Amino acid sequence: MTHPLTVKKATSLIEMFEGTEIESYLDPLGVPTICTGMTRYSNGEPVRLGDVCFESICTAYTEELIARDILPEMSKIPGWNNLGSCRQAALISFAWNMGYDFFEKPEYEELQEVLKEGSIRPEAYEDVGYVLGRYAKSAGVEMPGLMYRREVEANEWQKESVTPIHLTASQDTYLKKAPIESLQLSDKGKEYMEVEEELTVSRITEIPRDAHCKVKLLGSGEEWIIYQPHWREKVATNFVTKKAETVDWNVLEDRAGIYLTVGEILQYDPCRAPLRGSEDEKQLIELAKQFDAIREAWGAPIGVVGGYRPEEKIIDNYHSKGMALDIYPVNDSLAEFSKWLGKRWNGGILLNSKKGYLHIDIRRGGNFSSRPQQSLKSLAI
Repeated sequence: MTHPLTVKKATSLIEMFEGTEIESYLDPLGVPTICTGMTRYSNGEPVRLGDVCFESICTAYTEELIARDILPEMSKIPGWNNLGSCRQAALISFAWNMGYDFFEKPEYEELQEVLKEGSIRPEAYEDVGYVLGRYAKSAGVEMPGLMYRREVEANEWQKESVTPIHLTASQDTYLKKAPIESLQLSDKGKEYMEVEEELTVSRITEIPRDAHCKVKLLGSGEEWIIYQPHWREKVATNFVTKKAETVDWNVLEDRAGIYLTVGEILQYDPCRAPLRGSEDEKQLIELAKQFDAIREAWGAPIGVVGGYRPEEKIIDNYHSKGMALDIYPVNDSLAEFSKWLGKRWNGGILLNSKKGYLHIDIRRGGNFSSRPQQSLKSLAI
């Protein structure tokens, strides 16, 4: 799957590097060219000298060309569907410059290998920025323009970088091969973990509408499923720290609120970072504000097992709009927490005791009040 923002981000990078020529010209080979280096329009007609395009039309042509010619080649890259819009856009920019089929050419073997390895062990993706910089030469000579382009592409790639995440078991628990009760699994389908045992993982993948999640172990790339309420990050949960004036959605350690980290609200998936200034970002900021109010009044740590999921396209799905969280009290009874919050929350709320979390959303201006009130309880997707 190609991320919905990929084509727009890739087009922006390409326009920055190539420039946009609204009047046709002859390229070094004498071929009539226009816009961002196009020699044919999307309908197959060749560019002719004397042709003129509006910049908006050039942008549309570039987006069409990416979707039609480049994306089919990019989809051959292992792990492509797990990359976010920043990393996909960086590779498309590279392909525009070095050839759409670079992944099949022997001269790009080093990049091919690190992308293959990253699809198995996500931490290997950290080397991609460096490897991109190896392709900044023309006829064996480093070119300043290519060096700058590789640097920008590497910086775009690194926006989705995830540092190793350290988890500690808060009670005796299991690593599992399926998101079900450990009693239902065979000995081969689970691995016992004692309280205070630690895991270092390179990726956490949310399982929507479930308190379980997938983790990839750093080094081996081995994938397991854990029950999130049985684990905590090595850093303190919901500790108070000064919040920055703006949120850097590409830094999982940054804070969306006083108590809520970017990692928690995106469920450790930097691919989900919202566009700055978008309606989704505004909703996420408001959601974090309400979470802060709940956390402050409850007076104890609150875990998050479900957050912003922009990839979901379901009617009335508040997670996809940045309006919902799935939460639980870290050290207290979920039933008691649900009863307490239900009297003070006037947005959407739904207890899922079987899965181990409480869904809340800010539909119809939902917000928290420290004084008990009549809650508008309603089902939420």
